Amino acid sequence: MDGLYALFHTLGTLICLISRLQIILVILMLIASRKQGLVDLILGTVILNAPAHYQAG
Repeated sequence: MDGLYALFHTLGTLICLISRLQIILVILMLIASRKQGLVDLILGTVILNAPAHYQAG
């Protein structure tokens, strides 16, 4: 995810949490096949649950 998508994701999530769309976020995360929230569905993003492989260099 580049910086612009990260900004859109953060702003979208904040708007949903402040407004009454928060319940839609929770419901979508519970029933969606990929456990995506509203912002993730709009942006087409998916969270990957995998450890990061960081190498200090």
